[in-house]
Amino acid sequence: MRKAAVVAIRCEPCVPVDAPADAKPEFDKLCSITREDPCTLRAVLALKCPPRELVYAPNLDVGTKVGGSDVVFAGVPATCTAPPSIQDATLRKQDSAAEWAARRLGMRPNAKLPLPLGLLGSSTSTPMAFYPSLLHGSLAMAPPRATATAAGFACTTRVDGDGPAARGGVLRSVDAPQPLYVSCSCRGTPQMAAERKGEVTANVTIVLQLSQYTSPVIDYQQRCVIAEKSAESRS
Repeated sequence: MRKAAVVAIRCEPCVPVDAPADAKPEFDKLCSITREDPCTLRAVLALKCPPRELVYAPNLDVGTKVGGSDVVFAGVPATCTAPPSIQDATLRKQDSAAEWAARRLGMRPNAKLPLPLGLLGSSTSTPMAFYPSLLHGSLAMAPPRATATAAGFACTTRVDGDGPAARGGVLRSVDAPQPLYVSCSCRGTPQMAAERKGEVTANVTIVLQLSQYTSPVIDYQQRCVIAEKSAESRS
């Protein structure tokens, strides 16, 4: 007869199985042990799990033009600190990915970069375009999350596009460029719309949701159209 044991690990403390009911939860203890069937025991252990690590997609670039990588390079957003694993001869260990990107754009390494690298929609009628690309292989993606905020306004975003970066799916290095387009609108009173001439600059955050790697977060500013609040919302 073959017997087996199933061990489950929980990343939070528990009251040990042999302790009184009023005992304090602890780590590194056996929480429970049960018999799943005549041949299988199930044990639950409480262990301190290692901290979450950033695992970037090394083949992913995102730019503001086809083939660009000014927004995300080797899976790392331009506003993040680059881990040693992606550093090369042009990027010293104390440098950030933003400083590395500054060099590529001919800027001083220590120059203060906008959010990030001056990304700003040229007009409210023109959506912001991002172009993801892969150096090789494929990458599974879920539809991105997008938010926009502006002081005194309630803003919404919309992401359009035919590719997996916009709708979810598998992005392949052999695919033709499939950009995602981000547009936004903010609700305000007629007075607010008149004062801002029908547009407001909002802080926009785009999260490219990857299933097997750390999801890059893109922060930038974009001009959003102001939609007047309806009569019902004002009443």
